[in-house]
This record gives sequence, structure tokens and C-alpha cells, in this order.
Amino acid sequence: MAGRLNTFQKAMLQWNDIHPYNAVHIVRVMQYLDRAHLTNAINAEIGDLGLGGFSINRRKGTYTFTGGHEGIELRFVDAGADIASVLSHEAEAELNRPFPVNAPSPFRFFAVDCPDSFYFGLVYFHAIAGAESIALLLQCLVQRYRERGRRPYSLPLDLYPKPSNVKPFIRPSLLAGQFRQMLRQIENLRGSCRPRYHKTEDHKNAFKTFVIRQEQFQKIVATAKRWGVTLNDFFLAVILRSVSPLAEARFRAPRRRQISAASIANIRKDLKVDVSRTFGLFLGSFSVSHEVPEGISLESLARDLQRQTDLVKKYKTYLLSPLELKAAEFLVRMLGSGRRSRFYTRNYPLWAGITNMNLNTIWPQGQGDGPGDYLRGVSTGPITPCVFAITTVGEKVNVGVSYRTAVFRPEDMEGIVNRFIHAIEGPEVRL
Repeated sequence: MAGRLNTFQKAMLQWNDIHPYNAVHIVRVMQYLDRAHLTNAINAEIGDLGLGGFSINRRKGTYTFTGGHEGIELRFVDAGADIASVLSHEAEAELNRPFPVNAPSPFRFFAVDCPDSFYFGLVYFHAIAGAESIALLLQCLVQRYRERGRRPYSLPLDLYPKPSNVKPFIRPSLLAGQFRQMLRQIENLRGSCRPRYHKTEDHKNAFKTFVIRQEQFQKIVATAKRWGVTLNDFFLAVILRSVSPLAEARFRAPRRRQISAASIANIRKDLKVDVSRTFGLFLGSFSVSHEVPEGISLESLARDLQRQTDLVKKYKTYLLSPLELKAAEFLVRMLGSGRRSRFYTRNYPLWAGITNMNLNTIWPQGQGDGPGDYLRGVSTGPITPCVFAITTVGEKVNVGVSYRTAVFRPEDMEGIVNRFIHAIEGPEVRL
């Protein structure tokens, strides 16, 4: 049996032609590492779930899991003196390392041993699944290793869900609003300044992490609630404020005076997909834009963005992103490899992207079976020069930032992260 690639998956295949489009999840397992046992657990669980073996037929637009567990890579990494640096280094290396065209598996694994625990990394070709499916897969693997706990997936697992159909969401009652929203988004992007790419053909990703501790996260939650914005709105505002100093030229521009950022949305609830029985990719996207004038308060910026995202939710325009991707896929196919990168940088003037995941709703921490820690990183792709992968785990938030070195130098990203932290620790953010 073969599954049909959906529009987002086809787009990711095109992005992967330009640079590896991978993602990595790292979980801390609060148990001693037994190398042989971990190897056996991976092979057995991947086999039982039917996720072994993998092939894509791009001409037919299909993919197949062929079964078995041959060709699954597991590396063991020395923890060294600084575990955080080791994890960042491994994540960065894996985001830049391609899966061969005929790779027998869309997964790679690594483990970093610590005195009383180990970090378990899962790297995957992003076109096969979204973050939620991968988090559940990691939970299955860890529980198999621990030999306790109920598997969060129900077997047999549906590995070939039907591609999402946007037609049910294009209703007469919403059509006028959806059309206005799509025109508004196009207008906003046309009015947005472009990041400066030193070399458009250079897609190398670097990776940086930081942590929002429990006390500060509680203040963020209270502040977002007081302002009447979502956490996603809040973090989008912080990101735009943080990159703004690198886009100062926009203030002197006659037209392109806004900064734009993209947000990825999990659309499985809209599609009524049972996540416990289905493995796959169910994503939508939207963008926000703002001039971010000097001196604007974080509250004003977050409220302005919230007004934009409220309309996105009202008209469900994030579900229509496949239409945009399909148009881009058609145009990119007609371009030579050297012009594809320039197509994206010219037509998507985005400075950053955000992908938000609350692990607590997917992998509960009760009774000692939850993750000791969890970190994510996502390839930027050709559309956005940096991606903030924000993961709530327990009472804290881990942030993994992947960024293109053709746009941001290490000192630029250091400044962005410092401004991000300064913003969330400022006087506006309080209980």
C-alpha cells in the first residue's frame, strides 16, 4: 500500500532539494543507558509500529513504509564537560545532514550518556511527520526501553492518512472574509522589508538554545492572560521586537516598512484526525506583519498581532496555506536550481518563524514516566531565515533557534536572543 503526499509534504520535498529539511527532538530519559537494550527497543518498536523502511515515488506523488528495521542508525555520543553544548552541536549537525535519496529509514537516533540518565535524540526527514506524531513516537520508544507504561499509539497505526482537503473550509459564509484575509496577507508581505542574504545559495543552519525557567514562564502566562492574547501571540511579539534592530533600514524605506514572521499551526483538530491512531503531517501556516515602531510597548505590539491572528482563526485562513504552497510548487518546478533560492527570498520577506508545542498535553509527566527534559530544532528551509522551536515541558520552556548563517552571524543571533530574554524579563511581564 502507498500513501499520497499532501501539499505540505510536496513543498518540503522541494525545500529538501535545496538543503536538508530535517527536524530533531531530544528527550532526557531518567534511567541509566544500556546500549544494547536501547538498540533492541528501537528496532522492536519501529517494527511493531510499521515505521520501518521508507521510500518515496515523487513522479507518482506517493510514499511507502515497507516494514522491518534495517538501516536504522543509532550513534552514541560522549557527553563531554558541557552537555548543553554537546546537544546543540549534535542538533546543528543533524539539521545540516541529508537523508540519502534511497535511505532505508527516515529516522536517525543518537544517545548521550550522563551519570544518572541519558539524552535520546530522534532525527527525522520532516516530510514524513509533524512534531506531535514524533513526540508520541519518542514516548513509545522510551516506554519500550523502560519496559513499562501504556503505548500512546493504538495499533494498527494509520500510516497513510488521506491528504487534507481544504474544500470543506471554503464555505459561502466564510468565503468573502477568507478572500479579504488572503489579499491582506499578500499586501502585508508586499509591504514588508526583506532580510539581507549575504549569499542566497548558502543554506547552512546554525543552532542555539536557551531556557525560560518556571518563575519567568509563570509571569509570561499571567501577562498574556491579562493582555488577552495567546502565548503564541506573545512570543510572536517578542520575536518581532528582538529582530527589529537588524531591520533598521526599513525606517528609511518608502514602502517596505514592516517586519513579517510566520507561524506554523497544527491542524489535526480541524481535520478531525485521531492522533493516537494516525502518524503523519497535518500542518497549516499564516504570517503576521507590523512596523514595530521604536519605543512601542510589548503589550501594544502583542495586542496588535492578536487582532491579526483573531481574523486568521475566525476565517481559518491557516487551512488555506496549501493553496499558496501549491502555486509556489508549480512556479518553482519551472525554475533552475540556482533561481529557486532567489524565488523564496524574493517572494517571502519573512524574518522568522515560530513552531509552538506544549509537550505536557502530549506526554504527561505524572508518576515518573514523563520526560526529564525535551528540546526541539527544525531546519529553517528556504522561506524563513530563522525558526524558534518553543517547547513547554513541565513548568519551563525550552527554545531551540535554528538560523541561516547567510543572514545572521553568531553575534547577530546572540543579540536577538539577548533582546528576547530582556523583553520577557522586563517590567511589562509580571504576575
